[in-house]
Amino acid sequence: MNSTETGVILLAGGSSARFGAENKLLAPLNGHPLIWHSASALAAIPFAIRVVVAPPALQIDWTILGFEQVDAPESPMLSASIARGMARLSASQCRACIIALSDMPFVPISHFRALAEYSDAPVVATGSGQRAMVPARFARDQWDRLSSLSGDTGARALLRDAPVIDALSEWLCDIDTPADLARVTRPAGDPGTCPA
Repeated sequence: MNSTETGVILLAGGSSARFGAENKLLAPLNGHPLIWHSASALAAIPFAIRVVVAPPALQIDWTILGFEQVDAPESPMLSASIARGMARLSASQCRACIIALSDMPFVPISHFRALAEYSDAPVVATGSGQRAMVPARFARDQWDRLSSLSGDTGARALLRDAPVIDALSEWLCDIDTPADLARVTRPAGDPGTCPA
């Protein structure tokens, strides 16, 4: 399998409640909005289709990075955003999809490419220590299961026994609070620190 047979769903529909009044995805990180980092990494790979599930209030022109926007559902549950993205992707001819989170700014292009090009396992996850997590790739025969998820744990149940591609812990930082952002903001010469 390869990237040209694979679609991407970038999830950007969360409430950002722990960040305060500002939407964390628009907060500046090293010269760009937080969400730009994950979106631009995915834009660098020739995926068949890129879908972002995001609220219109973000007011971002996603077409610049080659994404189609699907409006985020009113429900803040991760499963609802996944289902919304899957509804769009199901109309495509893709053989697989990658689900990625917009608040994980340091996942490199090489890792997304490795997920896309992995063997034909039904599910392949990102691995760190004993954890299997997103970003992850799901073959088309798993899409009905993805579309019927419930709650706010995302695709965790589908990842439990999946093979993993190892990732460095600093790639997997997710930004939930202003303190998280402060720890990873990198002045010149400072590598930053991944939130625990």
